[in-house]
Amino acid sequence: MEGFLLQLFQSEGDSRVRRSLCDVISQVSILDENWPGLYDFMIAACSQPTDVCVDGMYLLGEVGYNNESV
Repeated sequence: MEGFLLQLFQSEGDSRVRRSLCDVISQVSILDENWPGLYDFMIAACSQPTDVCVDGMYLLGEVGYNNESV
């Protein structure tokens, strides 16, 4: 399931939908603290020269914030 969410995030063209996916990914990351490849994915998303970069930074912040209290 985790890989599917990341693929959806990567391929989604609507920023509003990507933001919603960020929230879902962030919540799933709380349940699966050892999500292999999540941080590498977020760093790669932040490095893209597209709108995905902005949402990647949002995702990075959300995952960091939500997992800080776990």
